[in-house]
Amino acid sequence: MTISNLNFYYPSIEGGGLEKNLFSLINSLEKKKYRVNLFTYEKLGKNKELKKKFYFHKNIKVITSSIIPGIKHRYLKYLFCIISLIIFSLFQRGTIISFQGNILAIIVAKILRNKIVIRLNTAPSKYVNNSIKKNFFRFFYALSDMILVTSIDFKKEIKKYFKLTSFVHRQSLDIKEIKRKSKENLQFNFFKKFNGLKIINIGRLTDQKNQITLLKAFSKLVKVRKVRLLLIGSGNDKKKLTIL
Repeated sequence: MTISNLNFYYPSIEGGGLEKNLFSLINSLEKKKYRVNLFTYEKLGKNKELKKKFYFHKNIKVITSSIIPGIKHRYLKYLFCIISLIIFSLFQRGTIISFQGNILAIIVAKILRNKIVIRLNTAPSKYVNNSIKKNFFRFFYALSDMILVTSIDFKKEIKKYFKLTSFVHRQSLDIKEIKRKSKENLQFNFFKKFNGLKIINIGRLTDQKNQITLLKAFSKLVKVRKVRLLLIGSGNDKKKLTIL
């Protein structure tokens, strides 16, 4: 029986919920006898923080492209990883599954005549604000063999903006890890001896998560009752949210 290559393209690992779900999906596919390869810029084995958070089945092949240490820019990571993906695909055919840099991945897949599945992580309303962008993304997205989204509302947006059909892919759950974490006893000094309403928000600090709306609501709530808010996460909006 021929075992298919599934080549996941995810150059920039940033330690958020998306990564955790992606790695859980990758591990589950290995159990179904796929040959799974992950193309990323990061060296997971040498990054203690990433290695602590994320783990792979021994049969998962992680192909890193970390040629120049210290690179932070996403698009440079996309470029280095796409080169690795091209070289690999020239010798071993397989389905490309892109979670980042979808346009680059689609172009490579079409040139090499590989199947391509893309997963969209940002709703079109966040980045499509004119007809040029709409036509540009519609053209490339239409070349993919499958479009995955995270919710029914997201699926409706893809139909509305691009007139394309997408499929809802729910987040993977690592039940074993959830059970293990549920037994840990955590305490936040921020809430120690505080008897009011405690609110915890966990997520990437980015526009998509919209913590600004949460902070605006909190500023009104704090005027009428005793309350504390704890934001847990990292991301591009951290500095902006701290200033607010």
